[in-house]
Amino acid sequence: MIGTFAGHHIPYRPVGNPGSDQTLGVIGHWIKTCDENHPKCQYAISGMPIESVPTLPTRVLDVGSTEDDIRLLVTGNQQARYIALSHCWGGISQIRTTNSSLEEHRRYINFNNLSKTIQDAISLTRNLGIQYLWVDSLCIIQYDERDWLEEARKMAYIYERAYCTIAATSASDGTEGCLIPRPPQDLVKVQCQQGDARSGHMYFGIKDDSAVHRMFEGPLNNRAWVLQEHLFSRRTIHFASDQVYWECEKKFVAEDGSDARGHVDVKTIPTRSLFCYVLHGYLGPERIPDVLFARRVADDFTEPRDFHSIWAQIIKYYTRCGLTESSDKLPAILSLSNELQELTGHEYHEGHWFDGTPFVFSSLLWRAGKDNTLRKPPRYRAPSWSWAALDGPLDFADLTMWYIDLFHPRTTDLHILRVGSYHPVGMPPCKALLLSGHLIRGFGCTTGVKKSNIQARGSSDCGECEAGRLGNSATVFSEYGKEIRGSFQYDLSHATPSNFWLLPFYVRFIRKGLSEPVYFALIVSEVPNQKVYGYVFQRIGIGHIDDPMWANGYPRRFLALI
Repeated sequence: MIGTFAGHHIPYRPVGNPGSDQTLGVIGHWIKTCDENHPKCQYAISGMPIESVPTLPTRVLDVGSTEDDIRLLVTGNQQARYIALSHCWGGISQIRTTNSSLEEHRRYINFNNLSKTIQDAISLTRNLGIQYLWVDSLCIIQYDERDWLEEARKMAYIYERAYCTIAATSASDGTEGCLIPRPPQDLVKVQCQQGDARSGHMYFGIKDDSAVHRMFEGPLNNRAWVLQEHLFSRRTIHFASDQVYWECEKKFVAEDGSDARGHVDVKTIPTRSLFCYVLHGYLGPERIPDVLFARRVADDFTEPRDFHSIWAQIIKYYTRCGLTESSDKLPAILSLSNELQELTGHEYHEGHWFDGTPFVFSSLLWRAGKDNTLRKPPRYRAPSWSWAALDGPLDFADLTMWYIDLFHPRTTDLHILRVGSYHPVGMPPCKALLLSGHLIRGFGCTTGVKKSNIQARGSSDCGECEAGRLGNSATVFSEYGKEIRGSFQYDLSHATPSNFWLLPFYVRFIRKGLSEPVYFALIVSEVPNQKVYGYVFQRIGIGHIDDPMWANGYPRRFLALI
């Protein structure tokens, strides 16, 4: 049915076995259609056209034509098409390229020593008529920090210029492969002509609206390193547990002919197409080719808030993903951040963008995601103000693509003077936010369930109150013993500081339909034993003050947040 009218318009068709001629035929049709009819898929995130025959990465696998022909090629700027593999290594021991095995791999790699996932990827690469395959475990020299750093910076180039990316979506480690046997497909038998058994029968699969969601919840997409691989890959072949999916700028379709794009929750899953749409709108038509602005809504996603909001969505998704090495929290998005920094010219520090707009403050108002808690990593890796300081799924208190209120400037609002290097006594060197603001001395007690006064003012769904169900919310009193009404939560559920400061940020409406805005704030504590008393602070929580007048009467002061 491929290429026929029925093939284009009848979804939920029977699917073939993984690696079968039927499935490979579907993949070949997707690639041919994209090559011939999808001009947007030939452009990088930057808006620059991708060479049809790009310069190869530093090293690639030459897949040869038989199991005896596989070797590692040091390319020397050779140009050719190649395919990239996105996969989970898992906890298993597998063959890797190291300084001691580099020369051996350049001569020959034993096919039987490779993981099942890499074996399948080699077979698929050959079937697609491509000679070269990029695999991180074999094309980056493992345990060589210099080579690792150099190649990690090139992830954008490697995945974006790949002819396509093979994603071993349902494999939790290398033993499972791309071509995992599928569960039996439920089919409905229908007569071609009703009442005439001689006319033959057609078979249809049953609609499954949750299949795409399960794919994004699968083992591969729960791996943090995969996020930037996914965003940079122009064309991805997802080998999921139920069938194969094709994702490019123009199409997101399943092997059974169903349209997968309509089942992607764009509020939680940052796809490449959405990311590019927002980014290109923000960069503007002066910097992006006309072909990428075709059929675009005028003035759609053109503001700084849109850039910060799509980044917040990326981070929300990213922080739910796992890392084998906790120290990779920021390195795993290094290539993505480098690419965006080059495109926008914005300063980037510790996972946050500093463009001089109030949305910088919004990005600092991160918190634990709904029904989740945050925890400290085994070792220090980022200053307390950065979302990268803690582990666990995150949300943002005041940064969404779907509702943005105006700011209501006040003389008591916080000012960021600059981001600078700082070496606190007894702690590792770090990036410090040098600030000018007002500190409200507070005393708190942990409450099992905290309901903000804001609910009494008309909000039926105050997201800030979600912390109360986790037991890390607090009732806050001023130094004069008066309760500071609002909603406050500590970053760590076991943290119960008795005294601290509230650091007001800015005033905004927290939800539609409210009669008055609130003052968003951080909860901070002083870092002890520093050279200057009352100057160095660290973040310990977040919240909002119902009455913005609370900030009045407190002197403005300089402080460093580390």
